[in-house]
Order: sequence, then structure tokens, then C-alpha cells
Amino acid sequence: MPIADIRRYAGLARRQGTDAERLQLLKQHRREVIARMEQTRKHLAAIDRKIAAYRNVIGTREP
Repeated sequence: MPIADIRRYAGLARRQGTDAERLQLLKQHRREVIARMEQTRKHLAAIDRKIAAYRNVIGTREP
């Protein structure tokens, strides 16, 4: 979570009646984390394809 959002969350946590705002902030953060995870999965898949291609070139099956 970006520092600005952490500060916003902390400020909200110090006040009564901000549960809905905190929930929205956390839900947005969750969406962003899921999007980054998906991007990371795509990067990992690309790396795995490149590793497989190099293994085919050099003829190895090592992990």
C-alpha cells in the first residue's frame, strides 16, 4: 500500500465512524494487489518460456 494510503488509513483509524471508508480503502488495495499478482504471473510465465527455449537450445532438462 502506498505511504499516502497508509497515512490516510491510519488517520481514519483514529476517528470513530470511518469503518466504511477504511473498508473501501482496503478493498481498493486488494484489487491493486490482485492486479499486481496477475502481472507477476504473466512475467513468470514469460520467464519460464524463455528458460524452456534456452534449455531446448543447449539440450538440458535441469530445473
